[in-house]
Amino acid sequence: MTKRVSQGNRGDSVAVDRYLCSSAHLSPSFAGYVLAELIEPSVRAASPACGVDLVALGRHARSARARVTQLRRSMAAALGSALMMLLVAVSVRSATLLLLALIIAVAGVHLAVFFDRLSLYRTLGAMVSPVAQLRDLAPPLPARDEDRLDALNASNVVIFEGGNTFVALGRRLRDGWQMSLDATKPATDSNGNKRTVLPFTPADLHKAVTLAVRTAGVPGVEAHNRLFVASHSADAVPGLLPNQFGRPAATVPSNAVRLGIEKPRPDIRTYLCVEKTSWGGELVVNLYLRAAMVSGDLFIECHAFVLLPLRAELTTIDHMPTGAAEMIFRSARDALGATSAPRRMWHEVKWERRAARRRRKDLAEAHRAIRKHRPVSRGAGLSIRAAAANDERVFLFAYTDESMHLNALQRRVLNAIEDFLDQHGVDTADFHQKQTNIVNNHTYEIGAVNAQHAQVGSGNVQNNTPPQNDPAPWALN
Repeated sequence: MTKRVSQGNRGDSVAVDRYLCSSAHLSPSFAGYVLAELIEPSVRAASPACGVDLVALGRHARSARARVTQLRRSMAAALGSALMMLLVAVSVRSATLLLLALIIAVAGVHLAVFFDRLSLYRTLGAMVSPVAQLRDLAPPLPARDEDRLDALNASNVVIFEGGNTFVALGRRLRDGWQMSLDATKPATDSNGNKRTVLPFTPADLHKAVTLAVRTAGVPGVEAHNRLFVASHSADAVPGLLPNQFGRPAATVPSNAVRLGIEKPRPDIRTYLCVEKTSWGGELVVNLYLRAAMVSGDLFIECHAFVLLPLRAELTTIDHMPTGAAEMIFRSARDALGATSAPRRMWHEVKWERRAARRRRKDLAEAHRAIRKHRPVSRGAGLSIRAAAANDERVFLFAYTDESMHLNALQRRVLNAIEDFLDQHGVDTADFHQKQTNIVNNHTYEIGAVNAQHAQVGSGNVQNNTPPQNDPAPWALN
């Protein structure tokens, strides 16, 4: 098995983009999956970016499809010419023409593959540098698509399907924590006198924690509120469905996000999302925090999720040629082994047509349901970043780093809540005890690293769950 190269020292936030954009060129099925998720018509929401530059990914997926289409046309032209020559050879019974037809077929296919691979390797060679501007290496998409993907990069709303609110955003890091506090119980000052409790709202607490996280000095951290909406309730959020027959909007007005804090519904509510990215985007830990007030009781919940390193098949760019001579040699080698290229092309075309027919059928059924005022599924599936994540645990040092950052981040969140309550004159004795229990006893698990057990957190519990090895959603079938 080829050893995978760590990208941890090649700069943050670009390694995952480079892997995914290059995979669009290396795998026609992955490029098709990206285009279906991001570009093609649908009534379902696209999942949040999760740190991926979706504009760059969409550009490279479209460019890759154009290159593959050109390859297929070239091979079809060569084979078509050979077939015509073969028919003439048979009709006139000419062995010379028969040989010529065979040469045209073989040479045409091999030359088509050679020039296609040379173009591919040159494209990948330009993407290897960690400072490469990936958007500039592929033609732009239509302005409307790019504007929507840019908005998705900064999305403040998630439409989810079923009961798993965070299904699009990674794997759960064990169970979250919850606490309930009496927000009307006053603290006492140094003289033993009761302080005045200053009224506050859950939105005030969200804001205080956001500011505390952003100024915590932890690198690669983002904090923002995001509205989570159940699929069947998308039409209840103003501005979320600008076109009933198209995709939902990627962003909603800020007052809708605030309303999800102040007046949460069972199907619509806002979470403070704290995202820590490291190792070039290969590892992303997300905390989802929510505060609510019920008859003077302050309820706080927190959930943790992780986006693991990418599937091995998406990191092939690590082993691509970089020099001109090596590119030519590899292209020639690939061309010489291209005997099965027409058969593989035919298999890919059949799979793509079948998938396209299925998408058209689903879209037509959804439009009919909308016209009849019946509910349709608007929820997003797995984000591209989550679908690309592997179950295999690698890079032990990365997890060690995340343990340090995650504990520091959680401690700052809890300290920010305690400081906020103290500033508002609320007794924090009960909170302090629960905070101590969370810090000392709660463990976030990531599981096995290279067949050895590793743990993110401070406890002694280990996750012995074996890798799931789920098939990729873009796998040919």
